[in-house]
Amino acid sequence: MVTAAPHTVELDDYLRDMIRAVYSAVDTARPHLADDPKRVDQAIEDSEEVLGTIMAGKVDEWLE
Repeated sequence: MVTAAPHTVELDDYLRDMIRAVYSAVDTARPHLADDPKRVDQAIEDSEEVLGTIMAGKVDEWLE
């Protein structure tokens, strides 16, 4: 039987929240693609920040 890695639940929860944040940013901006470029740009910046945090992979910081 395979043993789960330490903090698997915490990591899953953290990553789920991060992905939800990206979805939220996109859902907020989508209706405004034609009429509010600032809102769309903000959603892109927010998404880049979230994805950058994940890609940096500083897992120890996520578990604090």
